[in-house]
Amino acid sequence: MDDNEKVTLRRYTRNVYCSGVGFILFGAWDAVKYMMTLYSESNDPDGDLRNALIALGNYWFLLYFILLIVAAIILIFHILVGRGAMNFAQGKTEKKRFLIVAYIILIATLLSLPFYFITGSIKNEVISIIEWLNTFEGNFSQLPPGAVSIASFLTDLTMIYLMSDMIYSTGKVTKLRVGAK
Repeated sequence: MDDNEKVTLRRYTRNVYCSGVGFILFGAWDAVKYMMTLYSESNDPDGDLRNALIALGNYWFLLYFILLIVAAIILIFHILVGRGAMNFAQGKTEKKRFLIVAYIILIATLLSLPFYFITGSIKNEVISIIEWLNTFEGNFSQLPPGAVSIASFLTDLTMIYLMSDMIYSTGKVTKLRVGAK
């Protein structure tokens, strides 16, 4: 293996490792975002969730427990993929099973993007941010009402880039390692 191939291998290996770390961090964000979405009153303007919890009576804690389990599963999948990518980049394993879950999460994220526009959340929140900016009086204590969905949309786009880079870089590392043998 010549020097150019070594440099290229190091670059793609570092990409896979950094993508693994980023994947774990995005998993933590996804779990927090999931919980915020469920508990946010702006997503429940009619009080449907509160009414359902009242109807459950003493079993409301069961619903919260199930929601916490779902958030934990989201985080565990991200940790598995992130650790798999990091181990692959460090040469601890040649297994690429983490890519299966990465592809599933990538496809799910891609399929979820249109819902930002179908539900109108992005459009309505851009309008509310523009209105907030027009009446802004220098008080940064209150975020504009549309900041959360727009931040989530941009985070999802970043996650798609991160996963695509991880998948592509893993393929390049595999080719370079096989070529070196």
